[in-house]
Amino acid sequence: MMAAKEQGKSLADTEFGDKQGSPAAIVDIAGRDATIVIDVTASDATTPALQRALQRGHQAVLANKKPLAGPFETFL
Repeated sequence: MMAAKEQGKSLADTEFGDKQGSPAAIVDIAGRDATIVIDVTASDATTPALQRALQRGHQAVLANKKPLAGPFETFL
């Protein structure tokens, strides 16, 4: 993946990449144990996908606090 990024390519175009129209759909296709969902957006539009990932026991890594700036109850 690092080589692809160094060449200016999208992660979606790498061997393990995939393009989806919906962040929640990405969580649906991941479906593996020990999946880590990494959100590098600056948007709260990924919140439903993050919720779905956490509900399924996946881990989430955020590069931005925006999804966490909403109501506390969102992630309970």
